Amino acid sequence: MKPILLIISTIVLLHSSIRAQVAIATGAGTPDNSAMLDIQSLNKGLLIPRMTSTERNNILLPADGLQVYDIDTKSIWLYKGSPSNAWKELKILDKVAFRAFTTSDQLFTSSSSIIFGGEEFDEGNNFTSGSPFGYFTAPSAGVYSFQANTTVNNSGVFYQVSVYLNSPGSSRPITNIIRPPSTGFDVSTNLSFTLKLNTGDILRIWVEPLGNATVKSGTDKTWWTGFKVF
Repeated sequence: MKPILLIISTIVLLHSSIRAQVAIATGAGTPDNSAMLDIQSLNKGLLIPRMTSTERNNILLPADGLQVYDIDTKSIWLYKGSPSNAWKELKILDKVAFRAFTTSDQLFTSSSSIIFGGEEFDEGNNFTSGSPFGYFTAPSAGVYSFQANTTVNNSGVFYQVSVYLNSPGSSRPITNIIRPPSTGFDVSTNLSFTLKLNTGDILRIWVEPLGNATVKSGTDKTWWTGFKVF
């Protein structure tokens, strides 16, 4: 009878293990109905296998969906099966978004960069505000979208608002020429542009006047905002 009871018990246990959900918790935990394995903790995380890039690439016949943490690239990799049959890196991108503005009126007698003295927000800490100017530094290669507004009181027949890439004179991808119908009053101009940047590229906004130009301050008068698209 004992061998028969043992066989029956084994069958019952196997049947239960096939159907059961599992919860791993520090206390008594109930697995979520949608999860086969539910790991619960308030002060610990989950560690998946960690290995070098060479060790990852030496895995024999990796399954579709296999995941490892690569200690060389400091990122998670997922194996994508047929038709790709290749490892794909799951990158964690830092947020890149800012809005800066001028905090005082600025008189321009010649071409110079606008001083953006204040920031409403700077998600990735990629905008440098204050004197001698304000500028954005691309943290990584990609496509970026920007908008800027300038409010200028100009004494000449025209002035330019330009976007300089890296040092002035090396590249000026955006230039807007403003010809007010008369002088001595405020004119607001909006720039909207998208640029493909490399890591470390620096953008500045310049005013290039004919005569004198005063850039007016304020969050609603002269400001610059941007974010990374992808």
